[in-house]
Amino acid sequence: MILSVMKGSGHCRRIGLHLGAALLMSSVFSFALGNSKPQNTQPNHSATPGSAVLTQLNGKRSVLLLVLRAGVLDTQGDNQALLDLALKADPRPPARHHLAYDAMARKLNGYIKKYRSVTAAEELSDADFIIVFNLLEYRRILNVPYPYGELFVIVKQNPDAKIPLAVIWKSRKIQWAGDAINDLIRDLKTARGEL
Repeated sequence: MILSVMKGSGHCRRIGLHLGAALLMSSVFSFALGNSKPQNTQPNHSATPGSAVLTQLNGKRSVLLLVLRAGVLDTQGDNQALLDLALKADPRPPARHHLAYDAMARKLNGYIKKYRSVTAAEELSDADFIIVFNLLEYRRILNVPYPYGELFVIVKQNPDAKIPLAVIWKSRKIQWAGDAINDLIRDLKTARGEL
């Protein structure tokens, strides 16, 4: 009887050790896999904290809001397609883009009135930086259309530079226009110390 208990407890200890080792290995692998980035993903401009990137806007006051419907843009590399569209765009939104434009303009105007650190520009030549919303689709929720797309911040660089514009911030994903501008305003307030 004593021998069988010892044998049984040794067997239980071995099962316990194997179970413990298996749990330890699974937690190590899940931690390692959870913290690694997929190999083929392109980092976006807001992969770093957005406020750190937007410190480039400190001292820049005038902003132009543009809504474009360019479809899917290749935003990997130098973003040249987006920059070309922004340079050619009419600063007055067409009627079919008013829903997206108005949703963002209301929130941006609220920020302008509260902090007075930014003013609205009417033309591209007057703007220090540009907020571009690439409208991809309208989603209907309870029969109400919501504009979805990607938001970009383009800053004007030194006019003597080879490329006078640069994309410095990008929304993390395709979002409703109101959510995208909220994320940008939050990061902008942090960058300017307006919290």
